[in-house]
Amino acid sequence: MSEDIKEQVVAAIKESGNFSSQLDESSDVSDDAQLLVYVRCQGKNDMEENLFCKRLETTTTGEDLFKLVDSFIKKEGLSWDQCFSVCTGGAPAMLGAHQGFTARNKSTPQ
Repeated sequence: MSEDIKEQVVAAIKESGNFSSQLDESSDVSDDAQLLVYVRCQGKNDMEENLFCKRLETTTTGEDLFKLVDSFIKKEGLSWDQCFSVCTGGAPAMLGAHQGFTARNKSTPQ
């Protein structure tokens, strides 16, 4: 079921042509770090949906977070060109000026 939902969300993004994303790093009840990524896109049906939630295997640096999201985007045939807005929490791993997720996102070749 979750695979079907993911496919529907990715298809909606592709149909829309663009999306905005919201990222949050959190810990679950067993103290494992999780990255939650939500997307919003407009098209035939406006959609705001959880894109994925993945366990962070190692550390929670901006590089680790970016690699995880970048890998998912490429695997699903999406592009950073389609992402017009990124919203994150205030953690240094997200907002760091040189090593944070947003800094890495801005420096990604379009």
